[in-house]
Amino acid sequence: MKQIKKGSWILLCLAMLLTLVSCFKGPETDPSVPEGMQIATCAGADYRLYVPTVWNVNTDYGVSGAYYNLATQSTVSAQKYAITEEMKALFAKEPDASHIEIYWREYCLAPLKEYAFGGEVELFEEESKSVTLHKLNAMQYSYGAKIGGTDLRFLQVIGEKTDEAFYVLTLTADATLYERLVPDMERIVSCFVLSDTPYEPFDYVKGLDDEAPGLNGMKIASGKDVKYRLYVPEDWVIDRNQTVYAAYDPADRSSVSVVPYLPDEAEMSVAEYFELCAKGMTNTAGDDFRILSQDEKIDLGGRQATVYVYTYRVGQTVYQYKQVIAAYGSMIYSLTYTATPENYDAHLDEVDNIIKAFAFR
Repeated sequence: MKQIKKGSWILLCLAMLLTLVSCFKGPETDPSVPEGMQIATCAGADYRLYVPTVWNVNTDYGVSGAYYNLATQSTVSAQKYAITEEMKALFAKEPDASHIEIYWREYCLAPLKEYAFGGEVELFEEESKSVTLHKLNAMQYSYGAKIGGTDLRFLQVIGEKTDEAFYVLTLTADATLYERLVPDMERIVSCFVLSDTPYEPFDYVKGLDDEAPGLNGMKIASGKDVKYRLYVPEDWVIDRNQTVYAAYDPADRSSVSVVPYLPDEAEMSVAEYFELCAKGMTNTAGDDFRILSQDEKIDLGGRQATVYVYTYRVGQTVYQYKQVIAAYGSMIYSLTYTATPENYDAHLDEVDNIIKAFAFR
């Protein structure tokens, strides 16, 4: 069973949407992969992101990307953002300005300033320039900020598919690693390809437990490699292209997932685990991480669990979470329900059924 250890708190806490290896297909199975590179693209993406083979592919939670060093911040990601009516309204206010410049200023730079120390972001104009991202006109931006006591550097390339979407490639690195990783980022940008067909991995990352007992109106959403059984409603979609077991409602993408965590310490309480998660989320979202409740105790697979309800901003979107955490054996298990605030209440009955059906084995 793959164990998730402390040091990658994004994976620990955001058992929902965000940033170990998954969706991998290498040069031996796909000759289109550039030499010395590997594919780091999540299922369904209309592009191909390739990273050097010395990087570790990470496409958990639907974000294409990879990390260079688990112990030190060093990640690259690619995401597509549809051009919304809100964006078009901003463009209309500055008809002579570059759409990319407006998007970067309002949707990349402004949110970073909100949780950068002192609201200060340093721009490195000498590294900012016009570039090409496959077929798209693009801009490269270089900047830095102190986040959670760490000096971080960012190298970001944004390409615009006119009236449709922005494609954003971002290198985020500890200042001590940044210069070493810039050549890799340049290669990643040069190998990026837009595609007319969605990416489909050659095989699912996760298999399901076909021997699990059946439950009325529910289906198994976990495999034999874990010490629990996760059941979800029959009409939910099981995401088998993540390295954690997860499923979602196809109507609005509200989701549940389970993350196991092996503490470094011999004894870590549920409260200490959540404190670790909360610290990381506070460092990245500041006041956009808000705990709504944390006192409820319920049963999870025969173990006493604590329920934490909170909101947290991912990029420009605020989500509401119900995180149910219990200790079992030497592990801590976190079952997390994720939805936008307007959809949160609509699935609570289903989530209660998921919690009741959950079983350790």
